[in-house]
Amino acid sequence: MGETANTSKLANRVSDDIFKWLKWSEKPLTDVDWECVNVEKHQTHKFKKHPTDIVFYYTHPYSGKTIYINTDLKSYKSTSITESSVRNSLKSLARSIECALISPDWQEKFTDPNDDFEVSGLLFTFNYDNHYSKDFLKILQGIRLETLGIQEGQVVAVFGPETINYLINLVNDLRLVVQDNEQLGPNSYNFFYPQLVMNKKHSLDNYAATTEAILSPYLIVEFKEICKKQYVIYYKESGDTVDEFIYLIDILSNYQILDTKNSIEVVLYNTECSNILIHFESAKRQYAKAWGLSLEDSNFKNLTARLISRIQHTYNPLNEGMQNE
Repeated sequence: MGETANTSKLANRVSDDIFKWLKWSEKPLTDVDWECVNVEKHQTHKFKKHPTDIVFYYTHPYSGKTIYINTDLKSYKSTSITESSVRNSLKSLARSIECALISPDWQEKFTDPNDDFEVSGLLFTFNYDNHYSKDFLKILQGIRLETLGIQEGQVVAVFGPETINYLINLVNDLRLVVQDNEQLGPNSYNFFYPQLVMNKKHSLDNYAATTEAILSPYLIVEFKEICKKQYVIYYKESGDTVDEFIYLIDILSNYQILDTKNSIEVVLYNTECSNILIHFESAKRQYAKAWGLSLEDSNFKNLTARLISRIQHTYNPLNEGMQNE
């Protein structure tokens, strides 16, 4: 079996630790069933219900809507992560989201009255033995989208083993940055979103890391108080070329982050590229030269990079605990 009573609890603990640092809130009801309102279409004749492991939520920085994320938490050993298991989970999740949008039972359990909201789905596939070495993207590419029943306008995100490992390491590093700056915790920072020409950012006390931001090549953390680093940017692309870092620096310039008064640290996730730091420094030098500046100008002197300190989590079946290696 891919998921047992013992191992299924692990995905809950891992997701809780990750998402509280990404500023996702969670509804108190967990592991509940709720009434299906599309019994014939969803083929739920026997139980007439859909399951929900947990519902996370955050306020979207641009729309201002509450985004409810109906989440399916999976804890699998490496050999159980297959195209079939992922396809079946996505089919079930797609039906749940379609139903949640019109189900009075789901909305009573998980939404707030008079809420302006959207419902999306998340398949959280955690590999508890940390032995999964295949390309999870190939599994997704092998699944025909039209077979899943995802309706037009519905959003279903998939966090596979590599994405979850990335988030575990990101959160661990962010926790250390917060401690190093003697901040109090998640309230000391926000996730950065630029003002867009056609879509203005809402004024919020807290900006969560949206699903789209998490899955993007970089995630920008902005600290609220004056500290050693005003911006910490988690970058998960390969770093194999100089051009990709020139593109990143240009984005920071367009966002008005690359400024003389800002201290910026880029945290590089891909520790397998031996020249990644060299590529970053070359990009700084080329970008500065293109603008008639030098690396000694404060814009670039305060722009630094480092490799993330990677940790590996393994599952100990004897005590249902997590161990860092």
